[in-house]
Amino acid sequence: MVADVIVVGAGYFGASVTYNLALKGLKVVLLEQKEVLSGASGGNFGRVQLQDAELGLSFELTLLSWQRILNLERELEADIEFRRSGSLIVATDLQEWMKLQQIQQQKRETGIAIELLERHQIKKIEPHLDTNFIEGASYCLEGQLNPFKLVYAFIHKASDLGVEILENTPVTGFKIANGKIREVITTRGNISAGIVILTTGAWTAILARKVGLDIPIKFVWGEALVTEKVGPLLNNYFSLASFFEHQQLNERKPRVSLCCTPTDAGNLLIGETMTPGEDCELESSENYLSQKENLIYLSQEMLRFFPGLGHLKVIRSWRVPVAYTADHKPYLGFFGPENLLIAAGFKSSAIMTPIVGQIVTELVTQGKCSIDLKEFQEGRGKCSN
Repeated sequence: MVADVIVVGAGYFGASVTYNLALKGLKVVLLEQKEVLSGASGGNFGRVQLQDAELGLSFELTLLSWQRILNLERELEADIEFRRSGSLIVATDLQEWMKLQQIQQQKRETGIAIELLERHQIKKIEPHLDTNFIEGASYCLEGQLNPFKLVYAFIHKASDLGVEILENTPVTGFKIANGKIREVITTRGNISAGIVILTTGAWTAILARKVGLDIPIKFVWGEALVTEKVGPLLNNYFSLASFFEHQQLNERKPRVSLCCTPTDAGNLLIGETMTPGEDCELESSENYLSQKENLIYLSQEMLRFFPGLGHLKVIRSWRVPVAYTADHKPYLGFFGPENLLIAAGFKSSAIMTPIVGQIVTELVTQGKCSIDLKEFQEGRGKCSN
């Protein structure tokens, strides 16, 4: 089989990249080792986050992608259950509150309507929230979508444009000659392509090593749950200001980075416990099973802030490997072999999906991008041989 481009990984970014490349008339093959959305994207809440973005290039891309999100249903001619909804980020101690105010003030100066709330103001937004543990919060009107509907909207459009989608097709290696990947080796045979793109999240480091490239994208086992339908007890997406702090990821034990959002159907999505993972754990199906003690830990943390939810029943839980980088910056661009492109390690996924598809398509079709990506590229990714 021969293609112009091979995309590996059928989650948020793989689907968006595949669709955007297909729009340009390229022959694209999308490979997924299991099924579409079987990785972290399938366990994602679909939160379209604005105020959680890291300052710098990540923030700039977030603003650009937000504009595309607003028109995505029209572009894809599909209902992705996008709706506007508020986001409340709370600080639980004075140091967190001072840091949160400083960061969010810089974002406010760009024109984003972020409100900084004192403790007494928070109750007006979330009446059932126990504010005894809270120093302050930031609030912003953001968005929510359905990850499954978004990804499948991309996939269906791409399929209509002639993309070949191969599920249950793991990549086992690469054939390299003269500094380029000539073939991608899969369990179904070899595929030749001019460009190879990894949108593989937690598996990126493993695949990169197969071409002699050190890409230090790590992952945590993220665990979350969904409750039965509930009345109007939560009005907004709720999260802690300590989300994904470095100290939460250094020890081999679960930590809670609490977040919660109501669904259109009335359920609550509650996440997440995070346990640092090792690459060797990705192959065992047992590691994808939720840990009862972690879910109890998560539930207890939720009840600390919302004690009125104690009667709710949990109807499902899940555990997925969630990629991250130590500096919170993704890898986006060409690395290693001259025709290998990587798009992985993003802190926020749903909101970045449209812009990543656009950027990768520019890199493939033009060899360069209209956006300066140096922050995500220079001095990052080393050849190991």
